[in-house]
Amino acid sequence: MLEFRTAAVDDIPAIKEIFNSFNEVSCELSAVNLILWQKQFGFSFCIEDGVLYTKNCIDSKVSFGIPFSHDMPLAIARLKEYCKNENIPLALFGAQGERMYILKQQMHDMFAFEAKRDSFEYIYNRESLAELSGKKYHSKRNHISSFKKKYNWSYETLNDENKVDALEMLNDWYSLNKDKEDDFMLSEKQGLEKILSSQLIPEVKGGVLRVDGEVVAFTLGCEISKEIFDVNIEKALTDFDGAYAMINQQFVSNELCGYKYVNREEDMGLEGLRKAKLSYRPEILLEKYVITEENCNG
Repeated sequence: MLEFRTAAVDDIPAIKEIFNSFNEVSCELSAVNLILWQKQFGFSFCIEDGVLYTKNCIDSKVSFGIPFSHDMPLAIARLKEYCKNENIPLALFGAQGERMYILKQQMHDMFAFEAKRDSFEYIYNRESLAELSGKKYHSKRNHISSFKKKYNWSYETLNDENKVDALEMLNDWYSLNKDKEDDFMLSEKQGLEKILSSQLIPEVKGGVLRVDGEVVAFTLGCEISKEIFDVNIEKALTDFDGAYAMINQQFVSNELCGYKYVNREEDMGLEGLRKAKLSYRPEILLEKYVITEENCNG
């Protein structure tokens, strides 16, 4: 039977190797997310006979990623056996991509698909984010121009030396947002502390923005594939007008030149975040679905 366990940094290469053998652009298994959200989303995985299975537990409800398998009936049968032994219903959650295509082709009449708009991922053309050319990015260019004129600023690539300063800035950010603190924010903070307090994961790239030598913005992400990079975290002190736009543009320009797309993940149904992500004009709005068995009686 399948045996799930939490992922450690040493597991990332094996997980990534299987992930990259499928045509996927979702941030589902980015190296940072595997570590960052373990506590909040109960992420665990197992690899059996070369097939990668993933499991999440949110609000005491268990769901599984679409198996990384070219023989979907066999993989689903193993998941169903696991669910039967655990006395839980089979529910899948996944994004448009090769695995969903295989699932629909091989088991087309067995599942129902319910779109979850709050979980759709925003994927952008990297060049567009770096250059911000054209009328549609006029306001973004103004924010950046104003920031450059107003502040004595500098940008740095995140490394094992300046990550200490980045962590101090993050602690300031969380303190300033104490009134909004919830389990989600606490999990995020603990995950970032874990990532930044040890040697950086090789797949991770990040950037820090300074004003008068002090870090005022920070971003961090990791490669999904050779074509697409996932931005997991972006934080800025709002006392510095334009800091979010500036760290976004500087990071993409300085660190992500080899990529075609930038995945900036979902908006979680937050109105302000949705507006901000739409304002950058995503090239792809990656749909994600809860997938349940048709006519399932539990």
